[in-house]
Amino acid sequence: MEFSLLKQRIDQGERIKGDIWTNVDREARQGDREAQFILGYRWYRQHGPAYKKAVDWLRKAATAGHLEAVQLVAEIDEGLNLSRRLLQEHAEAGESSAQLEMATLLATNSDGLGQDLEQSRRWYFLAAEQNEQTAQYNLGLMLLRGEGGPVHTPEGIGWLEKAASGTNPEVSVETAGVLADLYEAGASGLPSDPERASFWRNKAEQG
Repeated sequence: MEFSLLKQRIDQGERIKGDIWTNVDREARQGDREAQFILGYRWYRQHGPAYKKAVDWLRKAATAGHLEAVQLVAEIDEGLNLSRRLLQEHAEAGESSAQLEMATLLATNSDGLGQDLEQSRRWYFLAAEQNEQTAQYNLGLMLLRGEGGPVHTPEGIGWLEKAASGTNPEVSVETAGVLADLYEAGASGLPSDPERASFWRNKAEQG
């Protein structure tokens, strides 16, 4: 397959048949660095430098010595580092939405710059204290699982209960369901408690 022609077609915005991408994907997974580059380049042009598929494939190609991939990854990393620094500045200034985004970024490593569960847990805590419901939910789970620090079951349950009682119905329903499952199974160090399980199950069903 002529990857340079495929790259030109991507640059021209041409629609490329799915069976071509199936072949490219197969070759990329077999370790062909040209295929890895063109896959990453495709996602980069379609979704931008923060798109995880783009970053992952370009890094694979760069690691294999693809020079254009090396150059592109360097440019992407420079931009992503700046983006992460700016986000951290807003988080440190006390913006709860930035704290939540920073926590999620560090937990998922969606920009490919490194995962840090300890710092993720810290940012979730700061956002949770400012009533960010999603942060309360994620912090509760991290405390129950011991992610980013020691297990703290009572504190974890406390944050989940706050999230389940919040104003965002989508988060409330999901969290109530988690609490019902935990109390029903007696999981995460909790004793089985059918009464509490029933309470949270009803809350989840009522929305």
